[in-house]
Amino acid sequence: MKRDWFKKIVVLMLIWIVAIVPVCSAETLDTQKETRANLKFVEMKYEHIDYKEIEGMLDKLKEIDESEEEEIYRWNEEFFNLYYKINTMIQISKLKYQLYNDQSHYFEEYLYSVDLLGKMKSAYLEVFEDETDSTKGLSSDMSKYYELNIERSKLIDEYTSKQSNVAIDVEGKKMKLVDIIEDGSLDDKSFAKLYNEWYDTYNHEVGEILLKLVKIDNQLVKIKGCKTYAEYAYSGYSRDYTPEDTKVFIANVKKYVPEIFKKLYMSNMAADYILQKYTYKDQNELLKNIEENLISHYDQLKKAYDYMVKYELFDIETRSNKETGGFTTYFEEYLEPFMVLNYQKKYETALTFIHEFGHFYAYYQIGANEGGLDLDETYSQTMELLAMPYYGSIFKDEKFSNAAKVFTIESLLGAIIQGCLYEEFLNEIYQNPNITVDEMNELYGRLAKDYGLSVD
Repeated sequence: MKRDWFKKIVVLMLIWIVAIVPVCSAETLDTQKETRANLKFVEMKYEHIDYKEIEGMLDKLKEIDESEEEEIYRWNEEFFNLYYKINTMIQISKLKYQLYNDQSHYFEEYLYSVDLLGKMKSAYLEVFEDETDSTKGLSSDMSKYYELNIERSKLIDEYTSKQSNVAIDVEGKKMKLVDIIEDGSLDDKSFAKLYNEWYDTYNHEVGEILLKLVKIDNQLVKIKGCKTYAEYAYSGYSRDYTPEDTKVFIANVKKYVPEIFKKLYMSNMAADYILQKYTYKDQNELLKNIEENLISHYDQLKKAYDYMVKYELFDIETRSNKETGGFTTYFEEYLEPFMVLNYQKKYETALTFIHEFGHFYAYYQIGANEGGLDLDETYSQTMELLAMPYYGSIFKDEKFSNAAKVFTIESLLGAIIQGCLYEEFLNEIYQNPNITVDEMNELYGRLAKDYGLSVD
């Protein structure tokens, strides 16, 4: 086939396939409602897609004559439908593993699908490599880029799983963090001893993974032609400000915030102690309580909540074979969010549900476009502030309500400090990739003191 005509569309298509830009990102609640899948997560089936399907499509492209414009656009649509289908398979396999990390075959399928998507992009570029200067020389770099990203994905998942999987030997018995927390026979001193031993082990293992990630990221920086990782990362976040602007912001945070935060921190320790006693019978009681005392006051929130419950787009049960913490993901193909919580403390489940429902509502209303990294927490943190006047009804007890307010305010202020601290910490590490784990810990402790934090 003659491919001169393709030069007119290759740049646009190349931008589309290389940049991971969300589809449907500008859709509103009303337009999404017409196309939302109305699917439960258990009904979202994982499909193993063979690379031969991609090869077949690329072979078909080579046979299309430049004059067959309708065929070209039809092929283009089919190709990108397959591209987004693979991306959906990545999401499904990853979430299934996160929910049940003893099902390792889903993790293997997740890595396979990530690799497949990278091969698809590289193969697409190879079709045009000899035909247009705009893509010449990109294919080998792209191959390396996706090889590194696959390795990076493996390391990130290994890093994430450490909190659940790291175990220490206690008198011949292996104990994970959840075992230590749930062991009712431990007094405070014994608990602190075991926790510190576990944390030392955890800290070293995740520290080594972080150093591997830094080395991979610095290679990605070179491939993308950036001078520093900060430059590379800022461009990926589509920020309209520079690392130098951030330094000014950090200086102001250090000047004004630490004193306020220190006062709140002491109050928060007492709040945590009080909230340890907060409980509820089961997740149905928790959901009903939050729905009746907060969500039902707002029609738009109620629509999103009812959809979430109707299609079971959440898993907030505490399990040992599940990724710890809380997050909400979004399936672009189905226009559906999914919330995950896994906490030992019931008050953390309750408060984090409110936070994560802010993400769920954002995805439900506007799709994947929350506004980029700097605005991603806007809906979730606003939901926390919106909920605070209702804490008395939600927690059913004034002492719990007041403690939850302290916890929320301290958390929100702490997020500002954490963002600034991590910015400085990561900049130092990426500029000094041969740093050791012990040196990283020392660096973190030194920076933390600048924010009024005490780190042992």
